Amino acid sequence: PRKRTPTMLFSQGEKLDFKNCVAIVGTRNCSSKGDVFARKLSGKLAKDGFLIVSGLARGIDRSAHIGAIEAGGKTIAVVAWLPEIYPAEHNALAEDIKKSGCIISEHFLESKKSKYLFIKRNQIISALSDFVIVIESGPTGGANYAVDYAHKLSKTVIAIKPDSKNTEFVNGFKKFIENGAEVADSVSKVVKIIKKGAETY
Repeated sequence: PRKRTPTMLFSQGEKLDFKNCVAIVGTRNCSSKGDVFARKLSGKLAKDGFLIVSGLARGIDRSAHIGAIEAGGKTIAVVAWLPEIYPAEHNALAEDIKKSGCIISEHFLESKKSKYLFIKRNQIISALSDFVIVIESGPTGGANYAVDYAHKLSKTVIAIKPDSKNTEFVNGFKKFIENGAEVADSVSKVVKIIKKGAETY
C-alpha cells in the first residue's frame, strides 16, 4: 500500500497527544489463549505508560482494549466510521474507551460503508503507533493490512508465536517473520523488544 495522510480525523473521548502508541492487532476469531495473552500484554504495556491502539473489532482488538482499561491505562480505538459503532455489540466497550482514551475515525456520517474503509482504518492504526504487535492472524487476515503498512512506514512489527496446532495462525506467523517481523513468545519478550526499540526513537 502507498503512504497516505488523512485530511481530517474525527475523535470522541479524551484529547490525547498520541505519544508512546503501541498497536495490538489480530484475528476476530482468536483462541482463548490469544485472548488472555492480548489482555495481559495490553495491561502490562498500559501500566508502563503506553497508549494501546487497536480497531474495536471482535477478538484480539477487543481483548487489547479491555486489557488496557482493566489496567487503568489509556486506549485508542481506530474505527472505520463514526458515530455508529461496529460491531454494535461493542457499544458498551466504546463508552468505556471514551472514558479511558478516545475513538477516532477518518469518516463521520459515512453513507457508503465499504471494506476499503476497514483497510484505511488499519493503516491509521499503524501510522499512529511506534510498534505493531500481531497476535493470531492468518496470512490473509485483516491484520495483514496493518502489518504491511507498518513495514511501509518502517515501524517495528512484532509477531507473537502462535499455538503450533493452528495451521492458519502458524502460516500467518511464518509470513510475518519472513517479511521482517521480530518474534516474541511471551509478554516479557515483547516488553524487551519495545524498550530496546524505544531507545532509538
